[in-house]
Amino acid sequence: ATSRALVVRGTVNGGTASPWAGAMWFPAAQPMQPADLSATGGFSFQAKGDGATYRVMVFMRENGMAPRVRTFVATADWAGHKFAWSDFGTEAAGILGIAIVAGPSEGKFELRLDELALVGR
Repeated sequence: ATSRALVVRGTVNGGTASPWAGAMWFPAAQPMQPADLSATGGFSFQAKGDGATYRVMVFMRENGMAPRVRTFVATADWAGHKFAWSDFGTEAAGILGIAIVAGPSEGKFELRLDELALVGR
């Protein structure tokens, strides 16, 4: 990881069924437009944080606005995290976005992200 990592900090507030706050990457030219990422096997990133469990949410055309979710723990030291598209039950032909977020538990959080990359099959 580098000194240019993205720092994501804030507070998750209640008021919705599944509150979250974090960062989202849109692979297409416009936000929430489908991108065909089926030539890749998934994605990876480096993270470090406050020891909390965070969610990776993949939004895809085939699932509407309901993301498929997996989790990881952001430890105090940098650690790599890799997810295959199959972890989210998709072939990745219509990916709308990938979000890395805190929630649904309410409260303050701080997370650092770096080196988000698509990975081969």
